[in-house]
Amino acid sequence: MLDVSPAMPSTTGTDGHCLLCGERGWTLVSRTDDREYHARPGEFDIVRCWKCGHVYLNPLPAPEEVAALYPSTYYTVNPNSPLFHESKLIRWKMGKDARDFRARWGERRFASLIDIGCGDVKRIAAYRDAYADCGAQATAFDLLFSDRARALAKELNVECREGNIEADVAGLPDNGYDLAFMRQLIEHLRDPRQALLNLRPKLKPGALLVIDTPNVGGLDFDLFHNSYWAGFHTPRHFHLFNQASLTKLVQEAGFKVIDRGYLPSIGFWIISLRVKFGLDCVEEGGWPWRHISLKNIAFSGGFTVLDTLCLKLGLATSNQFVVAVKE
Repeated sequence: MLDVSPAMPSTTGTDGHCLLCGERGWTLVSRTDDREYHARPGEFDIVRCWKCGHVYLNPLPAPEEVAALYPSTYYTVNPNSPLFHESKLIRWKMGKDARDFRARWGERRFASLIDIGCGDVKRIAAYRDAYADCGAQATAFDLLFSDRARALAKELNVECREGNIEADVAGLPDNGYDLAFMRQLIEHLRDPRQALLNLRPKLKPGALLVIDTPNVGGLDFDLFHNSYWAGFHTPRHFHLFNQASLTKLVQEAGFKVIDRGYLPSIGFWIISLRVKFGLDCVEEGGWPWRHISLKNIAFSGGFTVLDTLCLKLGLATSNQFVVAVKE
């Protein structure tokens, strides 16, 4: 009898594109749709390389398709999103983070700072203020700045430069910066290795590069990884790293890693819970769902305490960082 039952989707394949080792073989980690923003229909595969274990989206969208993955409802520009949070508390935390960074690297003085893929110019302004006694200047670099972002940058005396760190950095001066940030960016890039190679000549010898990005690990990853874990951010996160693979990538681009570790990941907890309960990140939703939000102090504070406790116990979270120096 002819079998007319639908074919089961494959959980392994040999059509991959591992960024780290070039291996084409893969095993499926997660298959899901865009549950957060519904920007593009269909299912997407997150896979793990057979050879080195790197986790990535397969296939990657074409370059011309990437912009459509970030709709006008995306949390960075949507005040109704449960992840959109602007307050005096957030501004205070940005300042505290910058002052803590200054205390951690107190022997170093930085005068030219740049935030790649900044999203929010207030953050790089806070770090510039922490180094005000060094005469620090701040630059924000991104694909595009809205009129609102440019107005805020002018108010905060932050220079805006537009470009694509993967393909177009001609607008940045060579040997121009001694402190660079790539915060929650590298996972969104089709070719993060090329981005790091492009950035390297724009930094002064001895400059510091700070990267933070999701970590394929942590308690929330263990609980939600099959299809609900927010770190997948399907289909907007193209490459996902652990400490070993992130260190390898940075070193191959000509940097020396001098510090690395983990950070609290409040947003991932909140998004994972929302996706688990069938909620998106476009609107907060009605009661009781609206409380699963970054704006809810009980939720955000509770998950901060939980991840901080994990860090105190020497455990990994789903947010990691490396600090590297240009040799």
